[in-house]
Amino acid sequence: MDRFIVWHIPYIPYLPSLPAFYLGADYSKGAVRIYAETPPQGNDLKVDILADGVSIFNDHASQLAWIGDHEPAPPHTPDTSVGLSIGETTDTEAADFTNGDLTEGTWMTLSVVDLASARNVTVQLELIKLSEDEETEEE
Repeated sequence: MDRFIVWHIPYIPYLPSLPAFYLGADYSKGAVRIYAETPPQGNDLKVDILADGVSIFNDHASQLAWIGDHEPAPPHTPDTSVGLSIGETTDTEAADFTNGDLTEGTWMTLSVVDLASARNVTVQLELIKLSEDEETEEE
């Protein structure tokens, strides 16, 4: 991996402002790792990583279903979040990424969907640089 972006969320009564990260080169998505010192309770912990405001994860929502012969099912809200299940403290393969790379100039942010009472949560995004800057040395 060539770049690691890390967000840390301590458990406090309010959600702190989380940093945004600027990509100065083109990257492909490598992996997402999530750790919580205290696991989520009552609900699953859910977070979403956004590239210029758009999730980098695939939509895990079911396709539009049909009830009977002619009536569509109610619309389903897409769930592009990843996270930890109740009682878990780590997930080292948390991502099902969308296709496409991240381009230079993109701003990366973390959206907390549900912290679920987890404490000291760390989310790490691992990126692979697509092109190396060519530097020539003159002798």
